[in-house]
Amino acid sequence: MTTFKAKRFTHSCSMPAAAAADAVFPLLCPVREYEWIDGWDCRLVYSRSGVAEEDAVFTTDMAGEGPTVWVTAHHDPKARRVSYIRVTPEVKVLRMDLQVDEVSKEASLWRIRYTLTALGEKGNSLIDHLSESQGGELSARADLLGRMLNHFLTTGSMLKKEDWPR
Repeated sequence: MTTFKAKRFTHSCSMPAAAAADAVFPLLCPVREYEWIDGWDCRLVYSRSGVAEEDAVFTTDMAGEGPTVWVTAHHDPKARRVSYIRVTPEVKVLRMDLQVDEVSKEASLWRIRYTLTALGEKGNSLIDHLSESQGGELSARADLLGRMLNHFLTTGSMLKKEDWPR
């Protein structure tokens, strides 16, 4: 038995979305993200419908993160809630709980809750950094996603990487 003691970090944030909740929610899908996230790349391993659904599985290999397996742990289109479990071997398990709340016919609020658990010392170091910055990197990532999503919702086009805020 090893003596590794995993750390855990939780962070929540929300951002406005410039469309009705029922228009926003379907975009929180690994297949639909190709429409609005420049550079998004995944391999859909399993989905009966071909889009986000409970128990769907896909993989990514993002720069700086490495190979990651994603599982759709919960998918409730009526409540506009979806949860993804991301496993990056020997580094972390990251649960992303997403919810889209109706604000008006033209606006909604997108909520994200991250729960990160280390699987090794690299994961513990990541959590130490996030704790020190009070989730700064996760907030920045969520803010960028919100900007990309709103750009797509208002223009119908993808915000290109060269136009991302620095």
